[in-house]
Amino acid sequence: MYRADGATRPGRAGVPRSDPAGGGYSSFSIKNRRPDIEMGGELITMHLHVLKGCAPAPLANYLKALGILRLVGEQADPQARGWWDGERFCLLTKLSKQELETFFLEKYEPTPLLSPWNKGCGFFKANDTGLCPLEKSTASRFQKFRDGIVAGRRLLDEISQADAAIRAIKARTKTNKSFQSEEQRQLLESDPSYLATLQKMREQLKKPDLKDKERIELEDDIRTIESLTRKVSKPPTKTESQSLKSSGGYKKLLAVAERRFKALKATLIPDCRRNWRGPHADWLSAAVVLDEDGNPDWPSLLGTGGNDGNLDFTNNFMQQIGSLFDVQSDLAQPTARAQSLLEDALWSASANHLKSAAIGQFQPGSAGGVNSSTGFEDGNLINAWDFVLMMEGAVLFASRATRRLDPNAFSKASAPFAVRPHAAGFATPGNEKAQRGEQWMPLWSQP
Repeated sequence: MYRADGATRPGRAGVPRSDPAGGGYSSFSIKNRRPDIEMGGELITMHLHVLKGCAPAPLANYLKALGILRLVGEQADPQARGWWDGERFCLLTKLSKQELETFFLEKYEPTPLLSPWNKGCGFFKANDTGLCPLEKSTASRFQKFRDGIVAGRRLLDEISQADAAIRAIKARTKTNKSFQSEEQRQLLESDPSYLATLQKMREQLKKPDLKDKERIELEDDIRTIESLTRKVSKPPTKTESQSLKSSGGYKKLLAVAERRFKALKATLIPDCRRNWRGPHADWLSAAVVLDEDGNPDWPSLLGTGGNDGNLDFTNNFMQQIGSLFDVQSDLAQPTARAQSLLEDALWSASANHLKSAAIGQFQPGSAGGVNSSTGFEDGNLINAWDFVLMMEGAVLFASRATRRLDPNAFSKASAPFAVRPHAAGFATPGNEKAQRGEQWMPLWSQP
């Protein structure tokens, strides 16, 4: 990580500092004498906020600082400026400390971060706890989110049906209340993958040169597949479930359904790139890059298209929004704990409303685990505002497919301040292509 030498706060007499530990709070006035600027010759009051909750490390806090600067600049004060002073981020804006907090609590409009290409985003699950509340909300501050969800669903109808068929197949093996519902049974009964698989097997049975062993195997597979849509009164036992999972017919049908889903999914990201407009396209530019053949490439900052293992960043983002605001009300008022959590995120004030949730690769110290706190083991506690503002900052790192030096070379994903690996020494110790490179972040000391 690079830091400019001699990083100091610009010296201005009377600059107000919203530093809770520093005591006094004042303001100063400046006169902008350039008539070509929006403010003209108007006398304005600027406030300097030292954000003690924003440090260069870990990465979550760095991105949080960028998210604050971006949101204030886009939604509240276009003249806002920010810089780093040692281990703290400084924000110069016309908003006072109270006005800054009020902006985030009452006026902040979340960027619609949506990844319909990921199963975990929420589009493929009925009544998803992250996506559905925002989709059903009526508050004006979530209008951009609702527009983004509509744009995503417009491209997902056929893919959603393919995913639902996979879930219906797997639900047949459940031994508890997750067992296949009547709605899932009917959906699978008319699913293209189910019908095509049965039709293909029945046609194979008609071949005159079919061997007896192959015929018996095909007949068993057909019976197994047909049993998946047969009405039953109770779930299978564990032994019956394991037997079904290991059967050839079950495996073949599941493989066909998954291939169909992947084939449909392969066209989804290019469709999003062609059709998406507005703020949800900003997230797409940060999370996914398409090469000249239309194949996706993933900038390392946001995992594999906004996904870190089983953690989908966008769905987690929506869940944290739901915990900070009453999304069912017309004004989406902040919840009771949102104020104290915001003070912790901005000023590093004490807060006791942290919740157990995953934050992924951005803040490994909060991931919990053995010896992570007092006692033998601790949970993963995060501040919801930290995650929300961190994701808002990550949107700034828009990526593109570029060629370097050689115009005939293959294009690769390029992100701001990201470098690719280059092999050195002899070739046997490792694979250069398997490395995803490094992401560097700048620190600047002037507004």
